[in-house]
Amino acid sequence: MRYRKMGETELEVSEVGFGVWTLAAAPWRPPPEEEAVALLRLAYAAGITYYEAGPYGDGRGETLLGRAFSENREMVILATKIGSADGRWDAGALRTSLESSLRRLGTSFVDLLFLQNPPMAALKDDAVFAALDAFRDEGLVRYHGISLGPAVGHYEEGMYAIKKRFTACVGHSFSVLEQDPGRLIFTASLEGNSGNVLRGIHGSGPLAGSYDASLAFTDPEAPAARPAAFLAYAEAAAKSLAWIHEGRGLTLGQAAIKFCLAEETVHTVLPDIRNAAQLAEYSEAPDKDGYSQQDIGEIAEQYRKQFGAVKPG
Repeated sequence: MRYRKMGETELEVSEVGFGVWTLAAAPWRPPPEEEAVALLRLAYAAGITYYEAGPYGDGRGETLLGRAFSENREMVILATKIGSADGRWDAGALRTSLESSLRRLGTSFVDLLFLQNPPMAALKDDAVFAALDAFRDEGLVRYHGISLGPAVGHYEEGMYAIKKRFTACVGHSFSVLEQDPGRLIFTASLEGNSGNVLRGIHGSGPLAGSYDASLAFTDPEAPAARPAAFLAYAEAAAKSLAWIHEGRGLTLGQAAIKFCLAEETVHTVLPDIRNAAQLAEYSEAPDKDGYSQQDIGEIAEQYRKQFGAVKPG
């Protein structure tokens, strides 16, 4: 495992993190609690120090993290999300949500607190950010950021958060197959020295090399899989990407991770980890050889050509 300092923060995060939606959100058919806790501890043994939870599964992911790391809280970076569960963005609702998260996590503070999918009105509301600053001043939160999505997009919100709110970190979807508007967010992050946490890096499954189509979600909470047209495109595109991993000592899943980590403003990626085999494969990716600028340029060109596949409108 390798580690990166996140933007202007003091957080040093593992290049591969663990988004616990796979262990918490019902559509993922999460494992029993004991198995989930064991997998989280195995992840820590593999060098993963960044763990991200949220309100899905009635906070089950936060409860799992509290159990897994109650005895070594200071050794991990815990992030969670608040704000959009009931559509309220007032200071009282945000505080209630945060306090509930802290109880489930079994900790007095979180290292990184995300506003989950904030609308532009919330981003422009000074009271929202005054509340976040108050949480920080009280020692409840070390840093705060925004998590965009669930789907790919949300360019204007990302730009505003970075340029006007100087957010510490932006969480968003990005992959070899879906690079826009992520690259524009990277550019703004470089100028603003903000962090980037990426999810969706395996294109909802096809870039993992093998996947269960019933678990290919736009959003971990969504009851339906991504549209069949996108998955058909993703599968066809993945076949044309064999050159990014064959002969390089990489699996396709690892290659997708290395591609994302080639971007200097990306600090950690969150592959969908559901079992020990995936954990072992993905956590080994940072130590693999990276791509040359020529390789990255070729991938960019192939992306422009949609990897020779028909992309849905």
